[in-house]
Amino acid sequence: MSASPTPLRIILADDHPVVLMGAKMALAPYTIVAQAHTADELIEQLECTPCDILITDYSMPYGRFPDGLALTGYLKRHFAQVQVIVMTMLRHPSLLQALLHGGVCGIFDKRSPLGELVRAVQTVNKGRVYLSPSFAGTLQARTLACAPDAAAQVN
Repeated sequence: MSASPTPLRIILADDHPVVLMGAKMALAPYTIVAQAHTADELIEQLECTPCDILITDYSMPYGRFPDGLALTGYLKRHFAQVQVIVMTMLRHPSLLQALLHGGVCGIFDKRSPLGELVRAVQTVNKGRVYLSPSFAGTLQARTLACAPDAAAQVN
């Protein structure tokens, strides 16, 4: 008999309880090992609860610990083994690029259907980067918009 694979362990973090509930329902096939409502709670959970993937809101303003890029940078420095998926509604291309360059494994658009969250987990679990289709479009549009200027400067 072969041993069954270890179930994927996920921590969810968002300051809105309804978002946590929806994400937990969408991710029912997976094991949610902990939830957090602030960055402070998230760090506490990560310190005592092993996980494979962290799905966290970008903006969790309550608590002492910073959120946003400061939080994702801290996570990469102190919990490098954890694959991070960021949930956000912010669409600014520079922010999306900063998150990707900062080492997050996925960016999920909170306006997307919850089924996309399952796809994000599956993609990241395979070692690939996940971008919600809307964010991929935003980054592609920025690249295309910048291309003519870049070409003009080179010529």
